[in-house]
Amino acid sequence: MKTVFLHIGTHKTGSTSLQFFLHRADAALRERGVLYPRAGRSERLWFAHHALAWEVLKTAEAPKEDVWRALKAEIEAWTGEKVVLSCEDFSLCDDAQAGEVVGMFEDFRVEMVVYLRKPTDYALSAYKQHLASNGHRSLAEHLRDFAERCDYLSLVRRWEACAGVDAVRVRLYDRARRAAGVEADFAEMIGVDFEPLTPFVGAPVNVSHADDVLRTIRAVNRTARNVEKYAKSRRIVAGIARRMRRSVYKNHYAGRALVAAMRPWFGPDALQGEVDAHEWKRWRDGVRERHRAFLEAYVKPENRRYLKL
Repeated sequence: MKTVFLHIGTHKTGSTSLQFFLHRADAALRERGVLYPRAGRSERLWFAHHALAWEVLKTAEAPKEDVWRALKAEIEAWTGEKVVLSCEDFSLCDDAQAGEVVGMFEDFRVEMVVYLRKPTDYALSAYKQHLASNGHRSLAEHLRDFAERCDYLSLVRRWEACAGVDAVRVRLYDRARRAAGVEADFAEMIGVDFEPLTPFVGAPVNVSHADDVLRTIRAVNRTARNVEKYAKSRRIVAGIARRMRRSVYKNHYAGRALVAAMRPWFGPDALQGEVDAHEWKRWRDGVRERHRAFLEAYVKPENRRYLKL
């Protein structure tokens, strides 16, 4: 029976770098009996299976064609025994959606794979991604709504409870990163010799920008949002903001000048310092009990330091 390894993220745990690696190593993996399907990938994010997750989540980018049928056909035609699917947006599925995903593989053995990192690091890294994705919220606002995403106990049990899941593989992002890397860890986990695949490992992808860059981007986003309320042409405002962001990200002269001009307004603290120690403690206390239960249930004592709250 074929085994489907369903990698569900989470976000900000090297998922994009892993997906690029799997895409580059496609042919080499096939030679070793592992299929990284071409069906289910989106046109925009062609290196992973976002179209599958978006269809289940019913997002604005959900595909119009039946991507699940195409995926099943590709898997059934595959003569090997292993299949790898990867999309961090699967981690956003609720109970019913997770059941729907697993139900698609009723004729196969399913192993769910999830990489996790320290909740505080996860929350902060996700906030930086929010800013890089044109967000404008404050860190305090972000933390208030992000605690649920750090409930690893509910996340793992949601998928574990799905009829048809044969195993749940909880992987520790920081442990993997400090060793040979997430790519090597994943290859070992699915039972593939990593050594011949090392040429397909690329530079890290989707790495967070420096804090002063992100603060500048946030200022641009907030200004554009406020100006759009009164502007005659929102399209013009959006275009100007887009060019400013591009200049900052690409470190052009104008972008560097803007970051330098904004820096005195930010103060010496990093983004994390925008929420004082008392607020951080309150946030940790809010997730502590569930996190402790998760560690006791799924992580060996000697490895719990990698998910320390």
